[in-house]
Amino acid sequence: MVILPFEVALYRNPRVPAVHVGHPLADELRERGAEAEGKRLRTEMGIPAGGKVIGIFPGSRRQEVMS
Repeated sequence: MVILPFEVALYRNPRVPAVHVGHPLADELRERGAEAEGKRLRTEMGIPAGGKVIGIFPGSRRQEVMS
């Protein structure tokens, strides 16, 4: 069972079935209109619709940041 739709293609193979089951937080974000909010923020910050956005979040994987 995977929580993101694109993960089905990554994990499915003849020996291991993969099924998208979703995640309650993703459902809640959808209900709150998070996609519209993201579009509003892009416009406000001057980021084009196809432009890449990189999020930097604190975490415990120092080696990931150092790579």
